Amino acid sequence: MSKVVQLRCEPPSRSMYAGRLLARLLVVSVIASLAILAGCGNSNSSRPGGARAATAPQAIPVGVFSAEKRDMPYYLTGLERFP
Repeated sequence: MSKVVQLRCEPPSRSMYAGRLLARLLVVSVIASLAILAGCGNSNSSRPGGARAATAPQAIPVGVFSAEKRDMPYYLTGLERFP
């Protein structure tokens, strides 16, 4: 005697979709984290020996001016058509 087996085709449950979404989100976050860490590498590694030079830091020129309080023009263009 042979048995007859009936198969039902049911849509996946919500928990299955949630698990897939969580797995995809985890993969994307890991890839993004690795890309950020690769971009934030040590900038001194391109120097020979990978060590910092024993010289003083370079000076940065700075300009100093006195502050002045006055009205600033504020133009609104393109917002409304005036006759």
